[in-house]
Amino acid sequence: MANNLYEFHKTSQENLINLFKEKKISRTIAVVGPDGVGKKDFLLDLVKLRFKKPNKIDKNIHPDCLIIDSTDGKILVEDLTEINSWSIKAPFEEIEKILIINNMQDMNVVSQNKLLKIVEEPPEKLTIILISSNIDSLIPTLRSRTLQFNFKKLPDSIILDFIHEGLENEHQIILNLLDGSLRNLKFITQSNLSLINNCVDLIVSKDFSSLDKLNELMEELAKETNTFFLLYSISNLINFRVSSLVSNNNLENSHNLIDFNEGLLKLLSEIKDSNINIKISLDEIILNYFLN
Repeated sequence: MANNLYEFHKTSQENLINLFKEKKISRTIAVVGPDGVGKKDFLLDLVKLRFKKPNKIDKNIHPDCLIIDSTDGKILVEDLTEINSWSIKAPFEEIEKILIINNMQDMNVVSQNKLLKIVEEPPEKLTIILISSNIDSLIPTLRSRTLQFNFKKLPDSIILDFIHEGLENEHQIILNLLDGSLRNLKFITQSNLSLINNCVDLIVSKDFSSLDKLNELMEELAKETNTFFLLYSISNLINFRVSSLVSNNNLENSHNLIDFNEGLLKLLSEIKDSNINIKISLDEIILNYFLN
């Protein structure tokens, strides 16, 4: 399965592959694409082509390859402290050094400005690789100094290779939920899908006495994934139900669900763009729906 993932990216990243093979990497490159499509793994495979002891990269113990990743969704200034002392030292086992920073979208402006100083005047024989799901998260001065490579969403055929057995009847729903990414794959189990369907059943029934049960189910699901993906999953399944209701000419219920779903979609956009109290906002949407 991992080989299929590599081969898929290989077909669209010939220029990036050639840079590594010919040892002509720009000082700083930016690899951009959706979360969960295998950007980091693909880059590590390319780095291993250049190094004499690639097994050390797999174990993250290679002295000439430094990998920095976000912790709790953040990359702070203190996370970059090691870079300065590491980057100015000569390569230990190779003829070059490679710095990989994954999840650049989680790095704040202060941290990016500190990194910018190294990018502007990189030590000799140092290549910097920045991996991000959003190129706009990089400050303009940093972004302008990178050579950018874009990664695509994964096709359905590859996503299905990773789906657990026994979920064949749910393939279309699963593909909609994952949306070309493996980021939330662990959440896709028969148990979780059943719980989401139960939530949607309670929403469709619009029975006020089931409100506590709905909240209980959603709290249980919230332990398995992030709030954004949970609400996104419920919204997607509601869309499937709306299509079914429309096809059966049950227009009144479909309109109610559409209104409820619009509230969810608005909340999803607000989660991305601002710091809001998600629980209070969600409780308000649900309560208004059940009371009207």
